[in-house]
Amino acid sequence: MLVSLTTNQTLSAGSTTTFTYSPMSFSKAFIKVDDNVGDQLTTWVTIQLGSRTIVNDVQLFQLAGYMNMYCNYTQTDADTYVAIDCGIWQLMNQENLYISLRVTNEQTAVDVSAIVDEAGLNPVQYTTYSDNVFTAENVLCAIGSKATSSSLEEDVTAVTIRNAIMSCSPTVASGVSYMRSEAQGGATDGQSLLYKERIPHTTSFNYSSGATMDQMLIAQSIPYTADQLRQAKNQAFINRAFAS
Repeated sequence: MLVSLTTNQTLSAGSTTTFTYSPMSFSKAFIKVDDNVGDQLTTWVTIQLGSRTIVNDVQLFQLAGYMNMYCNYTQTDADTYVAIDCGIWQLMNQENLYISLRVTNEQTAVDVSAIVDEAGLNPVQYTTYSDNVFTAENVLCAIGSKATSSSLEEDVTAVTIRNAIMSCSPTVASGVSYMRSEAQGGATDGQSLLYKERIPHTTSFNYSSGATMDQMLIAQSIPYTADQLRQAKNQAFINRAFAS
């Protein structure tokens, strides 16, 4: 079900504001910012389930790029919208949902909502890596960018990508072309889609520290526990019982 965490709220410059809810499960967050100044993308998002962090201080610009691969929405200078699809997470032992927004500049008319209490279990986590050499587990997608949101289309740095089934070295500029072909809502030249697979694999990334690109958003499939699976099945049983 859809729940609203805040509507038309102003976030003060340099602040971090947290919005909470107490669901049984969490799947998506929606963040919308109306601000005529056009600086909404200088906002960072953290999502926690109790003490578990599933979106770790990720820039709104990066999340908008990921969303555009699945949603036909065109961002404007005065109207920024991001849907963050985290699969389905089960909240255990009375955990709460926390969605935190860290802003550099004042943001006006901020709306935050979420999809909660859905049956199922398919947790996805988002992490930004600023190291130019790293390995991440269960990778589904990797999108490179620069923290200043500037262009990458002239960055010919090769990125070596390896896992158990493949090895390749595309350039950052090639990833910009790939991103443009995949983005339903239109893509900027500041986002480079370097890796996208349906089956998750532990994957390593290696590129020069002299690259224009200086960060990478990694989407990962997260293993679940037997207790989480049991709760998901119970939720599905309850939903079917009420439906009948």
